[in-house]
Amino acid sequence: MPPKDETKNLDAQKLSAVVIAESFEPRFNPITSNKSLGQLEICDVRAIDYSLRWIARCDVANVVIVVSEKHAPAYQDIESSWKGIFDSVIVVICQNSHSIGDALREVESRNVLTGHFLLVPSPVSFCSSTLQNPIKAFKLRFKKDKNAVMSLIYSESRVDGTCVALNESGRMIAFHSQSDPSKLDSETEEFGDSITIRKDVIDTGMAICSLQALAHYSDNFDFQTRDEVIRHILINEDIMLQYVNVDILPSFESAVSVFDYSGLIRSNGQLISRLFFPLFPLKSKSTVLMNSGNVITSGRQRVRIDGWNAFIGEDVTVGTHTFVMSSSIGKKCRLGCNSRIVESIVGEGSVVGEGVSLHQVFLAENVTIDKGQIIPNKVVIGPNVRLNGSIRLTEGSLISCSPPNDDMEEIVKSEKLAEEVYAWSGKMGGDWWSGEWVGMEEEDGDEKGEEKKEKEGEDEEEEEGEGDVEKQFTTEILDSLNATLHLEKISTDTVRKMIVEINSSKIAYNISMNRVASLLFVAFLRLPHNEKFSTIKQRVTKYYQLFKNYYSEQYAQFGLLKGLNEFYSLNRDSFSALVAKIIHHLFEVDILSEESILGWHANLDENDPVIPLVKQLIEWLEESDEEDEDEEEED
Repeated sequence: MPPKDETKNLDAQKLSAVVIAESFEPRFNPITSNKSLGQLEICDVRAIDYSLRWIARCDVANVVIVVSEKHAPAYQDIESSWKGIFDSVIVVICQNSHSIGDALREVESRNVLTGHFLLVPSPVSFCSSTLQNPIKAFKLRFKKDKNAVMSLIYSESRVDGTCVALNESGRMIAFHSQSDPSKLDSETEEFGDSITIRKDVIDTGMAICSLQALAHYSDNFDFQTRDEVIRHILINEDIMLQYVNVDILPSFESAVSVFDYSGLIRSNGQLISRLFFPLFPLKSKSTVLMNSGNVITSGRQRVRIDGWNAFIGEDVTVGTHTFVMSSSIGKKCRLGCNSRIVESIVGEGSVVGEGVSLHQVFLAENVTIDKGQIIPNKVVIGPNVRLNGSIRLTEGSLISCSPPNDDMEEIVKSEKLAEEVYAWSGKMGGDWWSGEWVGMEEEDGDEKGEEKKEKEGEDEEEEEGEGDVEKQFTTEILDSLNATLHLEKISTDTVRKMIVEINSSKIAYNISMNRVASLLFVAFLRLPHNEKFSTIKQRVTKYYQLFKNYYSEQYAQFGLLKGLNEFYSLNRDSFSALVAKIIHHLFEVDILSEESILGWHANLDENDPVIPLVKQLIEWLEESDEEDEDEEEED
């Protein structure tokens, strides 16, 4: 604790910021095997530099950056680069730290903090706000009551977010459940009328803390996360008298702390679209060109590219008819003709082959994807991986050029797919893309094991909860289709209006593009009197322009087929005879390609009940494909 004379005027002091530059999430391996998460480049700028640019706008005088000993050399330039902006920049090097708790214990032991601090739990953390009001409110509360030890920063959400119970003054009464953030730790029956339960907010992970909050980590070595300390304070409030407040940013402010690839992709798109203005993808002493559609090109190069809301790094080669949307392309990349990249990050020096489609995909440095390779959604591909065009991948997988190292063997297993191509998966079902990581169950983790079992037993209920938003979205699409069902022919203007309505709902409900593709076709199949194939054929013709807009790319066609399968699973008796006919008709009218149908079929589970229904169609397509190859060889 600092001397008394240093704490007299804490309300007048500027804050320090503690930035955790490491990721303790196993999912970021092998991306962070040779560098920290803070060194990851987003639109050619280091993640840590975005965070420091934002912190420099806040009421912060000193910055403490916590890094591992392994990655410390890369931060030698931080102090010199930022010393003119902050009063001091201190790099705290940790040995054998495996959690945020370990990192904060190291900070506390160095005595580098003398007052309140802003906890930034990820190096990919930034905000459009200077946090002026939350910081002022925290200082005022602490001046009146030294037990107000922490204030969490939440942002508003248009859809269901993190659940939290607050009293009239913003004091936290109950935190979200560890297993399900949409629920509370406590039963709602305990709360009176003065308590508000918010489900329309998101916990950004950022917090304004006093030194008393930091002391909890040194007092208890079991605390590994910020959330464990929050729960400890809430449970022991009657004994310690300490409490936690929540400050909710206004709806026009945005904030993010990234802990998974889903958040990384989302923050990448938000930076490009300047949602965190004045943060912008621009290196010091460099230039960018702003092109139509908010396509940003680094340096003075002019790249001809279709798409919008994209960042193109220096020395990038782009083939004809290439489409890039809500994505960033690192420097020295090569994009083949007819490739499509949506909501993805392509690392420096990577090659995307002709006709390859990426949707919600993360590529590290020097990845090569050859022509013909099918990349499912939500795939992470590590550095130096080469995919030869025929390797079968699964959605949500991580692909590396080597098996897991000794440190990862306890929680990760791998399967060799080809020479220097390995698919990693968590031994206890860990999800690489997003959500809570589940590695190997701890030996003394009986309580956690029980929670996991309960979670597994409630999978169906969780899916229903997650499906509420998708259900609303599908209903709105169905209403839009029903409104035009009486028309013999749909005009181009009507189709455009329908596209605007669907895209507006997509943004409002935060639905990904691949799910839009699935749910649009589910809504189409739910139209009345679709029991007859002749009716479906007529309606495919009617909505042809709409379908061509949404199903022109392979990832979207996968989404269509996934939606068809979802509808079939709920209507097996009445729909079985129509499955193959619909797919065949969509192929004939050029909405589905042969490659998409065969690729979708190849990735089905071997026990999927739809397989027998499409067997003859698949055999016919494969035979046709072989005949085409024979003809090409003869030529």
